[in-house]
Formats: sequence, structure tokens, C-alpha cells
Amino acid sequence: MLIETRPNIRALWSLIASAGLIGAFVPNSPAYFPVLGVWSLPQLRPKHAHHRRHRLVELAAGRPLPFDPSLPEQPDAAAQAAALLPPGREYVAIAPGPANSEKYWPTDRQRALAARLAAAGVTPVYLLGPFEADHRQWIEAAAPGAVIVGLPEANNDTSYLPWLIHAAAGRCRAAVAVEGGLGHLIASRGGPLLTLAGPTNAMRWKPVTDLWWVLRAQSFGSTDMDAIPVDAVMKAVEEMLTWPARRAGRPPGAASAAA
Repeated sequence: MLIETRPNIRALWSLIASAGLIGAFVPNSPAYFPVLGVWSLPQLRPKHAHHRRHRLVELAAGRPLPFDPSLPEQPDAAAQAAALLPPGREYVAIAPGPANSEKYWPTDRQRALAARLAAAGVTPVYLLGPFEADHRQWIEAAAPGAVIVGLPEANNDTSYLPWLIHAAAGRCRAAVAVEGGLGHLIASRGGPLLTLAGPTNAMRWKPVTDLWWVLRAQSFGSTDMDAIPVDAVMKAVEEMLTWPARRAGRPPGAASAAA
């Protein structure tokens, strides 16, 4: 069986390439067509990517399945995260993403946010993927009190790094991330998350969490990430940090109105 997760008609190339090698084909293309070897009528795909992919697995299994987005901690990573982020400080995770991506929020904005967090008595925790080592230099200069979690902290083990980032994110009160894999990994911890979105469809690629805030560059007149102002990001961070004390208020989904 081949489950093709690409969300468009290009999935057909996988079908052609695998001709004669598979007994069933379940694509993420519109209407889940063509499904081969599994009984299914064409159907509307769910709005969000994570539900679309879950539906692929249900089609492959031939029955409804529970949707559980949680991800348990790896014990060694949890112990190391506790040492890196000891109690007594208020931590906010920052996942800046690769600097060469169109999804990247410019470094000058990142520096300004670091200063605002420090002034508010918050310790930023920078979560760096395997190709983001270049961020260390400006982080150490702009946020000397920050905690950095990246490949060196993971002993240069790329398979262990996601688990360490996952564990560290769980010790943070809130998180700010550009659209990308680390944002989705942070979301699995269930804490408040702010997504900074520019050229991509933030709603389709919504992280799997109920505590979600989003700021879209389009709301500030552009699809470029540099349109998102520091003031708006800091305001959302302040709202996320006070959210547990305001649970009787409007649901965090309403924070999408900030977009």
C-alpha cells in the first residue's frame, strides 16, 4: 500500500512510478481521487492538513480511527530539558526557522523581540533546527540571557534533537514560531502557540493545538514577513502568558482575529 501525502494532483506521479509494485494507493489529492485497492467514494477533504492526513490513514484502515495529536516525552530528553530550563524563571520558546526561507521573520525584528522579552522579565528559549546554527551569533549578542537548544546541546545527534526541542518546549509558558516543522512539534505540547505567517496559508497548515494565536503578514498589507510588527507579536505573547488566568474569557481561537 502507498499513502501519498502530497495535497495535489502531483500525487499521480507516485502512482505511475509504483505501477505494478503496490496493491493499494491512497492519495491526498482533491476528493482523495483516485483511491485504488481501497473502497471509497470521492469526498470533500477536511479543511486542515492534519485532519486530511488522518483521513488518509482511516481510508487505508477502512474504518474511523481516534485522532490523538499528543506526543509523549522521551525520558532522556525530558531530564536534559529540566536541567537546561530549571524552575523559577518564565520561559517563552522562539522557533525562528531557517534564515534563507521566505517564512523567516527578519533578524532585526527578532532582536527587538528579544529586548522586549528581557524587559518584561521573560527568558527566551531559542529552538534551532539542524540547519539554523547561524542564528547563534545574533542570539548571543541580542539576548545574552537566553537559552539555546540546538545541535550542540543534542550532542550533534540529529535524531535526538527533535526530542530535546519537544521536551524543552514543554517547559515554556508560551511559544512563537514561524510556519514550519518546529512549530508543529511545539504544538504537540499543547501550550499557547503564536504562528507568524507570511506567504503561506496559515489556516490550512494550522498546528494541531487549541491554544493557537496567529499573525498574518496580509493583515499588515503584505505577504512578506517583515510586515509583521514587533508590537503585535509582543502583544500576543503578553496575552498568551496571561491566558491561564483568563480561561473564562474568549477562547484562544478568537486570537485568530488578530490576523
